[in-house]
Amino acid sequence: MTRPPHLLYRRWAAVLALSTSAVAVAVATVPATADTAPAATAIVDVAGASNTPQDVFQGLGALSAGATSRLLQDYPAKQRDQILDYLFTPQYGASLDVLKVEMGGDTDSTSGSEPSHERVEGQVDCNRGYEWSLMEQAKKRNPDIKLWGLQWGAPSWVGTTGYTSKDVDYQLSWLRCARRHHLNIDLVGGTNERSAAEPVRAAYYEELRRRMDAAGFGSTGILIGDEDGNGSWTSATDVTNDPRLRASVSALGGHYPCRGNPKGTTCASGQNADSSGPARSLGLPLWASEMGSDNYATGAAGLARAYNRQYVEGGLTGAINWSLAACWYSDVTAYAGDGLLDCESPWSGHYAVDKQLWATAHTTQFTRPGWEYDRAASGESPLQGGSYVTLKSPDGKQFTTIAETTLSTAPQTMELTGLQGRAVHVWDTDLTSTDPSAWFQQQASPAVSGDSVTLTLQPGHLYTFTSEADGHHDDAQSPVDTRMKLPYTENFNGYAEGSTPAYLSDQEGTWETAKCLDGGDPGARRAGKCLEQTITSKPVRWRPETLYPLTVVGDPRWGGDYTVGVDALLDRPGADAELTGRVTGFDLLGTGLAGYHLRLDQNGTWSLFRETTGNKSGNHVDTPLASGTVDLVGRKWHRIAIAFDGDRITPMVDGRALSTPVVDDTYDHGQVGLQIGGYYRALFDDLTVTPN
Repeated sequence: MTRPPHLLYRRWAAVLALSTSAVAVAVATVPATADTAPAATAIVDVAGASNTPQDVFQGLGALSAGATSRLLQDYPAKQRDQILDYLFTPQYGASLDVLKVEMGGDTDSTSGSEPSHERVEGQVDCNRGYEWSLMEQAKKRNPDIKLWGLQWGAPSWVGTTGYTSKDVDYQLSWLRCARRHHLNIDLVGGTNERSAAEPVRAAYYEELRRRMDAAGFGSTGILIGDEDGNGSWTSATDVTNDPRLRASVSALGGHYPCRGNPKGTTCASGQNADSSGPARSLGLPLWASEMGSDNYATGAAGLARAYNRQYVEGGLTGAINWSLAACWYSDVTAYAGDGLLDCESPWSGHYAVDKQLWATAHTTQFTRPGWEYDRAASGESPLQGGSYVTLKSPDGKQFTTIAETTLSTAPQTMELTGLQGRAVHVWDTDLTSTDPSAWFQQQASPAVSGDSVTLTLQPGHLYTFTSEADGHHDDAQSPVDTRMKLPYTENFNGYAEGSTPAYLSDQEGTWETAKCLDGGDPGARRAGKCLEQTITSKPVRWRPETLYPLTVVGDPRWGGDYTVGVDALLDRPGADAELTGRVTGFDLLGTGLAGYHLRLDQNGTWSLFRETTGNKSGNHVDTPLASGTVDLVGRKWHRIAIAFDGDRITPMVDGRALSTPVVDDTYDHGQVGLQIGGYYRALFDDLTVTPN
């Protein structure tokens, strides 16, 4: 892909020489009046002294985990490159400093399951999963980007928890895989949000540090705190009380220190690492190691507020937004659209960029990791309903001040002093506007009077005032969003073995292409490839779910008048196959798919039922609609199908209707799913969705 010169700029290069040129565009500020002027002016001295190393900016990044990037892999190359440029290319879009990824564990980790690199002990596949490719693409665009790995779940062989010597083996094999991909990993951690189930194990981190050093990964740091619950800094106390643990870790993290955003106003008391707490006293870099979880279009104000106030109120100098991009099916997640951009229509190539990405650009395009926060030039007061932070280059020649007025109700006044002849470049986003022309726009540089300039900040805006002349708002064109066309057919033959077929999104277990088996059926041998569920023992789960392996596919907007069918191999005692149509939801706590289910077992017992889910509650109800038995006449491959015609639902096996049509009008649209009733190898073939 040929890129314009500004896309080749290296993100963490030496600090640029000062540019005194200014671009003549409309100024966003307005004069204060007697009716609108704030009571006081925020005085920001951008020539202040340097701070302690504790105030070094670590960077802003995002997290690809919980299968949130699954559909990105299926985008046409042109649009996939555009999305990746928006996320990672310096001075272009979000310009991320850090990419944090999940170490896949073959189990649900929020909005789906990611495949493991070592699902059987000692059998390592360094090409399994898509996070390797994502990290490679990020590194290609920004060679200086930091990379970070973290577990949610793991294969059963590591033990019942994530804090075992075998799990250290697992982490080391993942790091070796990264090395094979020519990726240097800057940070690893323990297991995501596991402290409620397992206390932090100091011995685990000490062993991990010792063995990483011995294996040549001495430059990879360990962050502790990802296991803590939201708003908790339990690990800070653990590190404070254990010198050996303190010597093993290089950074401290906490999740959602400003979790009230956008619902609340500040980092809630008790949910932030304040300067009097053990976290600040450790002298470690402090990260909001997971934060955000807000919609790509409507969450920008909360994100802007959190980026600033996590430093102002808690001294946090780095932040990781969940998620990187909302590239997963919106109907099977409780967090639809939560990401820096939206990409859930790979068949059309459509994606959507909105204010949340540009709220990130306000910091990342005008700073570098290694710059320093100026504590004296950062704060909330005297702004009313706003906050501001100032960062400076290590040599003090460049500055960037980011100000947000997300909770202001009237214009606010800010005076930048100590300019020392430097021009002030202004970028502005109206966070209340739905007009893209109001997002991340460069304004005219204000006239500097002496050594200072006074600015008026409008309510609901995000501003960057900077000596850095470089910044870029790209407007790559996304195709029009269209529904995935029917009929849909997939025979799985067009993929290499071990691949994830296009548009399939695993919710539990891992479903891959594999050689078909004949099932012992004379005259019914199967050539080519099938879809295989590969996980044969229950993984170490992130959450204590009741979920069994399942996968979904298709457009959530599909009209419901279709017939969905699949061939299933029922070749072992206790085996069953479950087909679902009109899927409209998936419970966050892993109880299953909302929709109509047809289940058939190896003995010919079948049932048709409607499942409703509680989304985030874990409450679900299975309502029986019809059931019975069918003679499977000794065969092991069987065609399972459900025909939907308005409110009439007909279950079928091997082309025969199992009952008269059942009448139910709860669901009238949705995608389709496959599920089995345990952890065993299961084969499916010839999945079709045909309009009626």
